[in-house]
Amino acid sequence: MSKLRFALACVEWPRQEKRGPGAALDLVSHRGRDLGPVLNGLFGRKAGTVARYSYTNSNKSSGITWDETTFSEYIKDPKAKVPGTKMAFAGVKDEQKIKDLIAYLHTFDKAPVGLAQ
Repeated sequence: MSKLRFALACVEWPRQEKRGPGAALDLVSHRGRDLGPVLNGLFGRKAGTVARYSYTNSNKSSGITWDETTFSEYIKDPKAKVPGTKMAFAGVKDEQKIKDLIAYLHTFDKAPVGLAQ
């Protein structure tokens, strides 16, 4: 398991277990601090639509609907893809790691997520 996949699993999935199976998730938390929106069901979702997460205006108005291509561009350099994003992450440059991450995220395509109305 790559370090990135391991980090995602450590941060996101313990919270899912606490809330119980089938519980709608909307935020990734670690040690009581909300880190970001969950990535369950990411592909096909419009950027900036997970309930309770405080997105920047640039993210909400980006017009992005997540697919493998837009996610690949974003994860390589979040601030280049969405100028003004508050995502503090340098990016993943290794193409194989990006493919592995996409495959990992697809394992949660049908997992519940709370979307903003």
